Amino acid sequence: MASTDITSALVGSADQVLSKIEAYQKMGMRAFIFSGNPHIDEAKYFGRLVLPHLKTCSMPQAYGRVPNSTPNTPLAAGVRR
Repeated sequence: MASTDITSALVGSADQVLSKIEAYQKMGMRAFIFSGNPHIDEAKYFGRLVLPHLKTCSMPQAYGRVPNSTPNTPLAAGVRR
């Protein structure tokens, strides 16, 4: 499986960060790993001011990998222990 990793630092106001993330989404990027320093402060800031405004997508739908039936796994239709 081929993979392209892009590392980018997003710095700015909530609107500036949101605009940059949306630009990445327009380029076709669908999965992101977000982190910040100090972690808890940045997580609260991001969760309050940026995350509620992000457009989300279903990865299986975005990549055409929706199964025909529900898989028999604990997270889907299988037995939970």
